[in-house]
Amino acid sequence: MPILLTLSMVQGGLTAGSTTSEASCEAIRLCYNVLVERLVSLKEKMKEQMGSVSWELLIMQANMQSVNLSANSFFVPEFTSMSYINYGAGVSEVEVNLLTGETKMLQTDIIYDCGQSLNPAVDLGQVCVHYNLLYLINEF
Repeated sequence: MPILLTLSMVQGGLTAGSTTSEASCEAIRLCYNVLVERLVSLKEKMKEQMGSVSWELLIMQANMQSVNLSANSFFVPEFTSMSYINYGAGVSEVEVNLLTGETKMLQTDIIYDCGQSLNPAVDLGQVCVHYNLLYLINEF
């Protein structure tokens, strides 16, 4: 999976509330629909002539017939789509020195349900960042 950041993603947008993931996936879906529309008639013609058509042969024939095999799109999600419900639970084992008030976190277990993950590394990053923020807030 390539590293995607604002320098390599054209019009990546804000990265809040999974809007960039949603916008990128929808833009890709729109491009996919454009490409399928361009290829479907050629595929049907080739199927009539040959029976079955491999992907490689379809693309080679489309290229020979100057079918545009590139597409681009831009999608901006509506504000209402930024309301995601994620579920998670966490339990920490903490040791507290009753004389000094010093606390020591011994272990933490976190369960996070993000649904169907687009990128597990991003999900793990989200959990780690939020856990560290909560830890820092409790320290002060």
